[in-house]
Amino acid sequence: MQFTEQVVRFRDYMPTADREKFWRLVDRITAEPEGADSHLAYTTDTVTRAAWENSVMVHYVVTSYFVVVIEADIYDASRGFNEVKPATKGLRSQVGDFVRAILGNGCHEG
Repeated sequence: MQFTEQVVRFRDYMPTADREKFWRLVDRITAEPEGADSHLAYTTDTVTRAAWENSVMVHYVVTSYFVVVIEADIYDASRGFNEVKPATKGLRSQVGDFVRAILGNGCHEG
């Protein structure tokens, strides 16, 4: 399992209860990356998947060698957590960058 720098930063600042949900979700994805409790995130993309654990959501890319978590977020309006938009690039562009970075140093192992 690999994580983008953006996900690592967000994970480190999550409230403790949400971080525990995040790790349960990561464990579930690690055990079965294309399991029935995940789904394709986009209709035009066959590698980006999404999964939820209560209010914690991740998007990840499944390759033949790695699973790369490319986005994490908390959706809980009652606590004021809403979607965090990527800073400069669209998700499709980020996916291409992250897949290329798998062979480089752009990802962090978890």
